[in-house]
Formats: sequence, structure tokens, C-alpha cells
Amino acid sequence: MMTMPAVAEDKPAPQRTSRWIPWIFVGLFGVVLIANGTMITVALSTFTGMETTSPYKKGIDYNKRLAAAAQQESLGWTASLDAESDHAASTNVIFELHDQKGNPITGADVQARLDRPLQQGFDQLITFKELGSGRYAASVTLPLKGQWKIQLTADVRGRLYQLTERIRVR
Repeated sequence: MMTMPAVAEDKPAPQRTSRWIPWIFVGLFGVVLIANGTMITVALSTFTGMETTSPYKKGIDYNKRLAAAAQQESLGWTASLDAESDHAASTNVIFELHDQKGNPITGADVQARLDRPLQQGFDQLITFKELGSGRYAASVTLPLKGQWKIQLTADVRGRLYQLTERIRVR
């Protein structure tokens, strides 16, 4: 007699446990919101973005600065600025000034302001001494290495020559 093979009992399919998938999305959005909130808080509590203390006044004075630059250019003077730092953190700044014919300009009152472009509180004012032949020198001790901005003004009998350069102290 032949026996019939046993029929496998139909087992119910296991239930999917996919109820946790929406919670993954909720969690990921929560992480993004927390990260964005942290970055916004840090951004608003640190650098203000204000580089100039009185931008409106400087904007109004812009035309005066343009006229002064045109007047300086009409003089035809040439200048050079060199800064040498030694191992003792002392920096020697040498400024040379010549007229349009290449003759040295003497008798100038030369002053400069040194400041750190990215850090406040280390600004210094220096006065140059005349060495002769259109050369002026000043020695300054800069407290930090790195980049410094020099804003130099030479007053030659009421005529101004201004020069702005960046130097690197090693």
C-alpha cells in the first residue's frame, strides 16, 4: 500500500518587525537638529563679524582717502619697507623713501603702527630714526611670531606718504 507523503503544515509567516524604521529617521533628524543648534550657538557667541569699529564713519571718509591716495601718487615718490627679525624676538624695520628722480628724501617724520590682523591687544606704535640717504629705521620687540600689519606714515614738510604692508616674524 502506498503511503502518501505527509503534508507539511502551513506555518504562519513570521511578522515583520519593521516598526523601528520610522524611529531611525526620527533619531537621525534629532542628531541633525542638535548639531545645527550647537553650531548656531557657537557662531553667535564667538566672532561678531565686525572688523571695523565704526564702519559708517569709515565709509564716509572713503572719498577723502581716495583723494589722499591720488595726491600721494602725484608726488611720484617710491618707498620700500624691509623687516628683519633676529633670534631675540627683536625686529628691525627699515624704510627707504625716494623722490620721483630717485633722490633720497630726508627730514621726514616717520611713524608706524604694527598690529596683528587676527588678534587684538598687541598693537604697537613705533617712531623711526633717520639714518641718512633717505633711510629710516626702528627696532621693535614683537611679542608673537607670525603675520603683522605695518601702517606707516611719513610726513615730509606737510606732505604725507602712507604705506601699508604685511610682514612675517619667524
